[in-house]
Formats: sequence, structure tokens, C-alpha cells
Amino acid sequence: MKKMLAVCLAVVGTSALAQVSATPSTGTILITGTTAPAVSLKFDSDNTAGLTQTGASGSNVGAGNQLDYTLNFGAVSEGNIGTLETAYINLALRSNVSYTVTGSLAGANAYVTPADIGFAITNVNSGGANVVTPRADTVSGSFQQAAGANAVVNGATGDVTYTTTLNDIGGSAVILTGNRISQRGSFVSPNNALIVQTEFTLLPQLFGYDPVVLANNTFNYTLTLTMTSP
Repeated sequence: MKKMLAVCLAVVGTSALAQVSATPSTGTILITGTTAPAVSLKFDSDNTAGLTQTGASGSNVGAGNQLDYTLNFGAVSEGNIGTLETAYINLALRSNVSYTVTGSLAGANAYVTPADIGFAITNVNSGGANVVTPRADTVSGSFQQAAGANAVVNGATGDVTYTTTLNDIGGSAVILTGNRISQRGSFVSPNNALIVQTEFTLLPQLFGYDPVVLANNTFNYTLTLTMTSP
């Protein structure tokens, strides 16, 4: 009788252990997030060494290469016919979507007008291992024709004609469009930016001078470049 009781107890104990180990306990973690269109237009400080300024100077003071550039043509009334002053400013564009760059111009002067300052986009460099290819960047209208190289100077009158000028931007104008630029990276990563070279040209001439209101003799134009996504 004692032997049978021991056997029964052993069987009951084994069944209870099996029931506990067969009951799982689980939970889930949802990992989620969203992407958003992102564009960046900055001053390109990494590709300035090869740019040659003629009769003009400038510098960018924006923090973190934010575009805040002052271009100074200096005194432009010497009347040196045929001697063009030219300046180049490189921009670094990044995006994870297609983009549009629009220009808008503000300012006025009675003597040196927007039509006296040639403007063009002379190079769009798609170099960089993290730039999306193939590229489909389009410079609008005649803005792709170099302002200085295509300027026509009338030696008899001193007048100059540019293919495009700041006057062609006016209140607002689309100057550049394209497809997605950057393959990953951030707004400060190397090798994921499209380098866009802008050119500004002016021919010094005997522009007017106001001996009474000296402020009239300084021309100030502000070109605002805005990059947007669809």
C-alpha cells in the first residue's frame, strides 16, 4: 500500500511542472517614425579657393554657413571701358526631395540699376559620392549663360549688354529646379551636396553722382534665394 501511494505522488508532481513551463509571456514594441521633405541652401565654404574675383570682394558672415553674403564692387565710376568686374559665389544645396530655387530682388538706385549687374548660374556640379544620380537639374531660361563671358561691350559708348541681369529676377523668378540631391547624410555632411556657382558682373562706368545727398551714391540690392520642396 505504501509503494502505490509514492508512485501516485510522483506522477502528480511531474504533471504540474510541465504545465508551468508551457505557458509563455510575450509583449510587443512598436517602432515607428515618419520622414519629411527636407531642403537646405547654404554658402559653400569648402569650394572657394578656386574662385577668382576681379575688381570685387566679398565674405559670408552667416553662422554655420547660412547664406549671409556681402558682395562689394567698390567704386564703380572709374569709366574703365571694357574692364568687367566679376565675382563668383558658390552655394551648397541638399535635399531628400525634388527642389526649386527662387530668387527675389529688393532695392533701388537712380544711377546703378539692376539691369547694370549681370547675373548667371555658371556651374552646377553634381560631384560627390552621396549625390543622387542621374541628375536632372535645370537652370531656368538664359540664366545658365555666363554673365561675363557673354557680355557685349560697346567700345564707342561704354554701354554693356548682358544675357541676363538682376533685372530679370525682378520681384521673383524661378532660377533652378532639380530632382532629389542627397543620399542620406545631414545638412553638414560631406559629399552629399550639389554645388551651384553663381556669377555677378558689373562694368564700371561714369554712373551718376549726387553731390548733395551722398546716400544716393551707394547702391544696395538684396538678392534672396529660397529653396523649396513640392
